[in-house]
Amino acid sequence: MQTNICLQAEKISLAYKDKTILQDINLQVPLGKISAIIGPNGSGKTTLLRILSGLIPPSGGQVFLYNKPLSNYRQKEIAQKIAFLPQRSAIPDNYTVLHLLEAGRFPHQSLIRKNINKDSEVIDWALDVTDMRAYKNQLLSKLSGGLQQRAWLAMVLCQQTPIIILDEPATYLDIKHQLQLLELIKSLNIQYHKTILWVLHDLSHAVQTSDYLFVLKQGRLIAKDTPQKIISSNILAQTFEVALAESYFKAHVSLTLQTL
Repeated sequence: MQTNICLQAEKISLAYKDKTILQDINLQVPLGKISAIIGPNGSGKTTLLRILSGLIPPSGGQVFLYNKPLSNYRQKEIAQKIAFLPQRSAIPDNYTVLHLLEAGRFPHQSLIRKNINKDSEVIDWALDVTDMRAYKNQLLSKLSGGLQQRAWLAMVLCQQTPIIILDEPATYLDIKHQLQLLELIKSLNIQYHKTILWVLHDLSHAVQTSDYLFVLKQGRLIAKDTPQKIISSNILAQTFEVALAESYFKAHVSLTLQTL
């Protein structure tokens, strides 16, 4: 396998009862890049993220993490290499931002002792990177949606993983907070060399912020390439079944290409 690939899926399939959710998925997540999975609702995007994160096993095929089968890792080992942030996270009662970030240090702690100094150092760094220091002692439930999402991202950073997997991190935010969060995540890739794999609902966001796109439709991977090549073809129109809106896609492609 290539050394510049950190996460790889080989012939991944998943079926539940009589329903096939994913079928024969082959993809490679490039090290140090931002890759986005896009596709219509119900195409299996979230399920694929959960399999790649080691949260659920596939029915067939195998996932490799740094050239080693993911199934050979212990869960704590995976949590030291991959941080996964789901689309919606339940807010624990009476949890402050600090409590949440402390939970993010769990993969690096042992039952024998905790490295308190190291934990504090990493938490302080995560608070600064996400600009959440002023909210450190505030209850999560009292924060706005945008600040809550920043707090969850700070918790992910406290895991200190080289790979970060995000499921539609900006979906429930207003446009201002969407753009702020996307810029923050992009900076994590540029400044701290984090490999980012995410599902994004907004096509323009996916195109403008990602180095590679994986296109899913009905549980199959139908395209994988750079955003420029994906949006210059008719793949998006075929994927989202918008033949009646072809003019929109042509305008969208032209406008987006000008920003790249």
